[in-house]
Amino acid sequence: MGNFNELKVWQQSKDLAVTIYKLTEDGAFIKDYGLKDQMRRASVSVPSNIAEGDNLDTDKQSIRHFYIARGSIAELRTQLIIGMEIEYIEENQYNSLETECGKISAMLTALIKYRSKQLLPYARRLTPISYLTLQTLQTNHSPAAGNPYRPDTI
Repeated sequence: MGNFNELKVWQQSKDLAVTIYKLTEDGAFIKDYGLKDQMRRASVSVPSNIAEGDNLDTDKQSIRHFYIARGSIAELRTQLIIGMEIEYIEENQYNSLETECGKISAMLTALIKYRSKQLLPYARRLTPISYLTLQTLQTNHSPAAGNPYRPDTI
């Protein structure tokens, strides 16, 4: 944790974001600011959420950001399909980008599974009651609600 730029999934997703920026600076994308902006935001969201997630204190927090990154890849895949169907993107470009998105999505899934396994030893050390209490506190009590029993004050 904490060295996000060493993660292959971050490196590949960052490279994909750069590719998307270059792709959308020419041709039909010049006139279609909406699709261009959405594709750029989705592509930048992937490495950004990986970096943020990897620098957080707990695996649970990290996993949440990795799921967001995987959702952003799904958004980008949808936008690429649309871009191809309205003939902004050539089929060979689409195929290459789709393959790269698929690899990144698979890498994120593997990272999520790995970090999820890191949570299991901690959960097994808890008694059933303390584990249930921890889960209840983490999911039902929002700091915004001003609840004195929130996890960060215990």
